[in-house]
Amino acid sequence: MSNAEYDKNLTGFEPEWSVPDNIHSWVTTRAAGNMATHAGPQQDVEYSRKRLEDTLPSKPHWLNQIHKDRVIELPTDIHTPAVDGSWTNKRNTVCVVLSADCLPVLLCNSSGTAVAALHAGWKGLAAGVLKRGVEVIREESGSADVIAWLGPAIEQSAYEVDIKVRDALCRNNVEAEEMFLETTPGHWLCSLEGIARLQLEQMGVNDICDKGWNRYNGNENKDSQFFSYRQDLYKQSEERGRFATLVWME
Repeated sequence: MSNAEYDKNLTGFEPEWSVPDNIHSWVTTRAAGNMATHAGPQQDVEYSRKRLEDTLPSKPHWLNQIHKDRVIELPTDIHTPAVDGSWTNKRNTVCVVLSADCLPVLLCNSSGTAVAALHAGWKGLAAGVLKRGVEVIREESGSADVIAWLGPAIEQSAYEVDIKVRDALCRNNVEAEEMFLETTPGHWLCSLEGIARLQLEQMGVNDICDKGWNRYNGNENKDSQFFSYRQDLYKQSEERGRFATLVWME
């Protein structure tokens, strides 16, 4: 099955970002099925992954995401490494992250010689997963030029957090306070996308693409095309899971 056929089946799409022609990326939707072996119904995960893998140049390197700042170089002999991102300078090596409210972030350099996929929830953002991802891309290319793509994540209007989360994200970054809207004493609405963009800009990454996705916004009557942990929990949906965000080079 080609990528074009996969798209026609409404099971995924290719992100639009200004990257070299040899850089390719893909995002699955809820219609593609659950891609996670650790969450949601498991009966169709193997089939869903196989159908996705048939459209790719090689089998993706699936991760055991742990909400920290670890980023591993691919290829690796480690089976499902415990990290929150991967990067490669090898052709046709597929980096992938899973998410369902957390923010998937793709990176590449302007010369098209290195790519990375990062899983950025609040813990990862606080730990510095974006910083580590940008560092490895710059180290590989010897250039400060980094291009970033921010994928679908939970909207600020639906993401209420407490003082623990706010303090973790603002402790060493006062500017991040602007990404929180207080709702009640001790609780705020948090913009993961805004914090990610701020962190990237503070590192000198200015080429950032964020299309503005149909993400979970707290409306229980709105069916998102992406898995959402909070939405599915609220609706007690049996179709829980994670979607995949992938990047590779030709």
